[in-house]
Amino acid sequence: MLLLRLKSEFIIRVIAVLMAAALIITGIVPCGVYAAADDPAAENTSAGGEQEQNQEQDKETSDTGTGSDADAADTDAVSVKADILQKSIRLAWKSSKALTLTEDSTEELVWTSSKPSVARVSQDGTVTGVRPGKAVIRCSCLSDSTVCDSCKVRVKVKPVYLAHKGYSAKAPENTIPAIKKAVKAGFTGVEIDIFESKKEKSKKYKPFILVCHDSNLKRLTGKKKKITKLTHRSYKKYRIKKHVHGRKRYGAQRIPTLEQAMRAVWKTAAKKGKKDYILELDIKQKNISKRAVKKIIRLAGEHKVRINSPYIKALKRFKRYRKSGNTELWVYKNSRSKKKTRRFVKRAVRLGVDGISMPPNRWSRGLIRDCKKHNVKLATKPESRKTARRMIKKRL
Repeated sequence: MLLLRLKSEFIIRVIAVLMAAALIITGIVPCGVYAAADDPAAENTSAGGEQEQNQEQDKETSDTGTGSDADAADTDAVSVKADILQKSIRLAWKSSKALTLTEDSTEELVWTSSKPSVARVSQDGTVTGVRPGKAVIRCSCLSDSTVCDSCKVRVKVKPVYLAHKGYSAKAPENTIPAIKKAVKAGFTGVEIDIFESKKEKSKKYKPFILVCHDSNLKRLTGKKKKITKLTHRSYKKYRIKKHVHGRKRYGAQRIPTLEQAMRAVWKTAAKKGKKDYILELDIKQKNISKRAVKKIIRLAGEHKVRINSPYIKALKRFKRYRKSGNTELWVYKNSRSKKKTRRFVKRAVRLGVDGISMPPNRWSRGLIRDCKKHNVKLATKPESRKTARRMIKKRL
């Protein structure tokens, strides 16, 4: 009886094992259930493993974040990291520079300037120097103004050195060799004087412009002749006398035309890689013709050209026909009277000139301050390096 009982229990157990195996294979009962039904100790082990897995998952989610909370954390991190790369910059007057961020921000940014009269900033982060001084540029998030960064800006006037009458210390004044030497010597620009020659009332008249400082050719050529009386043919007869400049002796030079002088400047500057070379044209006539004005503006094109004249009437004509922003209007005044000088400066500012040129002893701190207030550039013709340094210290 005992033997039959053992056999029956063994058979029942075998049948139970086979049925459980069949259910596991078909996927109806998970393996853990069978282990738990068969062995209580295994149940405790599996439960402990599941608890450990849940704890690890909780740690991972707490570190990385889930859902909207994680997105918000990333957004804040990007906004905080979107700092201005340049902490301080220097700008020249009327020049621009784009500020860059250390990392692109996902939020909309707002750019502001502490002194827009010194430095302006656009909403893409481009800073433009308006006048000399100091300002602070701030960049902040639109949603949260506390998340921001700043950059210090200092706007300075960079001195511009022009060779008067070309490099007249090394070659005869206002000649092609003097112009080329000025470009090669490293000056920021070159200044030449121009006259319109004999005018004709004919409709087919084409303006003829010569490069010369004096209205009378006696000092340069030895022959008493007014330059305004010369024509296309007669000007070739007059040559500048032989001169010794530096260590080189120059022969008699021709009086160059405006086209020849401009061609010499642009070609020499292009060879030296100077794209923004300045050419200043000093107009020596009060009643320059409209055709001559149009011709000068056409020849200037997109190059940097300064039209300088002591005559307001001539500058008004240039202002009327000026097309390019690179063509600047300058006025020159040499008067010993302080009252006349102030009156002239006010008139020039009202006209809207780009710059004013006067001798060093005419510039007072009050006039310098008034001109800078109206964004008018200043210039002078120093006779020595010492005078030039003194005028730079005045922040001319």
